[in-house]
Amino acid sequence: MELAKLQQNTILQNEEFAKKESTLQFQITNLQSEKQALDGKLTEQNRQLNQEKSNLNNLQDKLVQTETIVQELKSQQNQLKNQLNQFQIGYKQIEEENLKLEMIAEAYYQSSQNELVNLQQGNSQFKNQLIQIVEEKLKLEMIAETYYQSSQNDLPCILPKFSRFFFPKNKNS
Repeated sequence: MELAKLQQNTILQNEEFAKKESTLQFQITNLQSEKQALDGKLTEQNRQLNQEKSNLNNLQDKLVQTETIVQELKSQQNQLKNQLNQFQIGYKQIEEENLKLEMIAEAYYQSSQNELVNLQQGNSQFKNQLIQIVEEKLKLEMIAETYYQSSQNDLPCILPKFSRFFFPKNKNS
């Protein structure tokens, strides 16, 4: 009887062990499936992480390139600002020089205009003097003619000596 009980206990224990083994085997299979799924997820996450790292590296490279370009552009901007300042200074100097030249030209123009007015006045005075001289000459010629005619009867021998001064003879006559 005891042996039968022991055998029965052993059978019961073996059945329990078989149930537990079956449950544990089922749990192991489930855990292995979960592990495979987690391994797949981990592999995918690692792939995504590597992709993100690669993207981050690319972005960092682009950032460095962009910063380099920005520095070059700032340098070019500073050079252009300097050139602009130099051009503005040169332009201002040219404007000042042009203003000086315009003032000099205006002064020369005014001086030449004054000189022209003076010359025109001198010319006018000269013409007036010439007219007066011509008028005086005509008066003297008329006086001489009158004197010649009145004195021809009175002084026939003196007149020929002086007539050549008042009435020059033509070579043809």
